[in-house]
Parts: sequence; structure tokens; C-alpha cells
Amino acid sequence: MPAGQHCRWQYKTDMPSSRLVRVGILNLFTPLSGPALWFGPAPGLEQNVFRLSVQGLPGLPVDIERSADLLQWDRWTNGVLGSNPLEFLDKSVGLTPRQFYRAVAR
Repeated sequence: MPAGQHCRWQYKTDMPSSRLVRVGILNLFTPLSGPALWFGPAPGLEQNVFRLSVQGLPGLPVDIERSADLLQWDRWTNGVLGSNPLEFLDKSVGLTPRQFYRAVAR
């Protein structure tokens, strides 16, 4: 196994004797070294438009949720992270006094 990698494995025992019958490696993986998901800078000059940029592990599916009060969250949009940041535009700015956003990994 290469240095820095871990493996996920399973084993099976014989029930009456609790004797080990079989061991198998399910998959190899490298543990995360940082956050799986984060917000990045999203510069933009459009009026009445909010830009949101999400970055993280490529292939990670994310839901973007928004809330007016930080209590009730509604799913707004979604995407799958790639090697470049995902950018979202909210053109409904101004319809509510304030809006909060969060990204949730699925």
C-alpha cells in the first residue's frame, strides 16, 4: 500500500467458533488534508446580483441553501464540484431584506 493511503476492509468469522474465515480489502483511500467544501471569493460588479463561489473536492455533490432568518433553510440550487470553483448568481437580491447562504455536501 502506498505511503499516506489507508484501506477500508471487512472480515467474516465463523459464528460458532468466532474463527476468522475471510478478510478482504474493500478500497484504498487518502484521508482529507483540508476542508471538503469552502466558499471562495466571487468578485462581480452587477447591481442587484449576488455571486457565490463554492470550491472543494472534485466530484463532491453540493446543495446551496438560502434563508432569510437562519432558522428556515430552503434548497436553492445544486451542483457537482470540479477542479474550478462553482459560481452561482442570485438575481433575486432585493426581494427580501437579507439573505443567508450555505453549502451542504450530499
